Amino acid sequence: MSDDMEEVLERQERERRARMSRRTASKKAQRDLDEQLGVAVAMLEEENQSHSGSREGRAPNVDRHRHSRSA
Repeated sequence: MSDDMEEVLERQERERRARMSRRTASKKAQRDLDEQLGVAVAMLEEENQSHSGSREGRAPNVDRHRHSRSA
């Protein structure tokens, strides 16, 4: 094999490894973002549940339906 051909093959292999490395880094970054998003959603759901639970003890709004009553 000629030296030129070896150089071409070596360069192609370096480029392939660089693409694989970037792809691996990109997939890891996406997994990290997905995990962060999952945690954020879980925290929001937990917060919403704690807020909705605090409303259970309040009296119902009696005036809410007064406009719909017939006179």
